[in-house]
Amino acid sequence: MDNRSSVLVRLAVGLATAVCAIGFAGPANAAPTAVQIDQIGQKMAAPQATADADPVTYEVLRVFFRSPTGRLMERWLDNGWHTADHGGADIIGEPTAVVTPSGLRVYSRYENGQMREDRLSSGGSWSVSTPVPGLVFAGDFAAVHYGTTRVFGRTSAGALVEAWIGSDGDWHHASHGGAAIIGNPSAVVDSWNKLRVYSRYTNNLLREDVLPSTAGSWTIGTPGGAAFTGDVTAIVAFGALRVFGRGTTGTLWELWLGNVAGPWSVSEHAGGSMIGKPAAVLASGTLRVYSRYSGNALREDRLACSACSWVTGNPYGAVFTGDPAAIVSVGALRVYGRGTTGTLWELWLSGNGTGPAWNASDHGIPMAA
Repeated sequence: MDNRSSVLVRLAVGLATAVCAIGFAGPANAAPTAVQIDQIGQKMAAPQATADADPVTYEVLRVFFRSPTGRLMERWLDNGWHTADHGGADIIGEPTAVVTPSGLRVYSRYENGQMREDRLSSGGSWSVSTPVPGLVFAGDFAAVHYGTTRVFGRTSAGALVEAWIGSDGDWHHASHGGAAIIGNPSAVVDSWNKLRVYSRYTNNLLREDVLPSTAGSWTIGTPGGAAFTGDVTAIVAFGALRVFGRGTTGTLWELWLGNVAGPWSVSEHAGGSMIGKPAAVLASGTLRVYSRYSGNALREDRLACSACSWVTGNPYGAVFTGDPAAIVSVGALRVYGRGTTGTLWELWLSGNGTGPAWNASDHGIPMAA
């Protein structure tokens, strides 16, 4: 496969439209994330629990997803859309991508649970490897570049494990310790240049693993004593670190930290119950959080400034049955999902999210449910 140029997206989502409504038939637990090319390795919305889709930026707009037959697929935009199979053995779960100084890396799991790495360097071609042979994971990954490439995942015993590339150029791995976790982790680098990894204990209490510097040591805490009943998404916006997820009330909750010394603040977003995992993106100075109402309609919570009030809506009348993925790429805010047709759909707002109106199109490419 040849190289291309300006944004990447990892997806297994798709939309289906009918008279200004988009119907989605993706997995209810899918959850995508976004990465900006000018912030190497820093997920604007944590890799989180991985999901159908993961927007990323590397040379062109790319979309990575799993096909119905378990193939790792890539779809990219370069003078039109193109699609290719990455080859190699079949995968399970959903892929996650991260931009590093040495190129683009995409992580997924083989059917035996071992980590797969697809790597692309600038001007090069894709290579496939098994970075840590014998290490088996039970969920999707979070990946980030923080001093080095770091990948976080959960084992079948519920241990949070980190795999990283050491100064010797080899892969290393270790358990973070602490009590067992459920779901899939998320990772984000905050405004204070600390790496934070979020997961959930078996009682749904939020767990935060913090690395204060590339030479520091990990600490574990429970920020705000918050509990979430689904995987979370984290993003830095308006001078604060913000964590979004489904609270114990079944509604969208936000946990935020405006000062490195604390304290954490928490609030419930009005607008009714939600399902799945949210996605967050900063588009033209506005923070947008996408989730799904209990009836699967796409929900958008929009914040224009730190002192502003949240505004909630249903862009384009879209309906998703899988979690959304969002990214700002190629001059537009783009939201992806899997439709009732089982194909990839795209919802976009021109002007990098400033309008004037939402548009939608069916990519017609089959996605895994």
